[in-house]
Amino acid sequence: MNVHIICPDFELPEEIEATVREKAQKLAKLPHDLLDVDIDIRQTASGTPHSDTLIRVGVSARKDTKTYYADEKARNVRTATNQAVNEAFKEMQRENEKRREKTRRGNRQLKDKMREG
Repeated sequence: MNVHIICPDFELPEEIEATVREKAQKLAKLPHDLLDVDIDIRQTASGTPHSDTLIRVGVSARKDTKTYYADEKARNVRTATNQAVNEAFKEMQRENEKRREKTRRGNRQLKDKMREG
């Protein structure tokens, strides 16, 4: 699996990059094997002493073709990025779980029909 991290607006701290890669590896173990994960991290508003930094993170798996976005505000880039990455991955996992449940329901219905027929 390949993990591509795009972060043009600022230098991504090493510990956050490691966390992002670790989360992507966990996603690879989901039933829908993800061959490639793209993570796009953008700083959409700069933080000042009186305002938060806004970070937008987009996480997409090329096999899935859907991008999951999360926006987070925090006092510093590190915190905002970490929170946004967590939220985007959680959303992706929720969607995968919904798909699995839908497949399970379909399989149960098919088994029931075969028993009846």
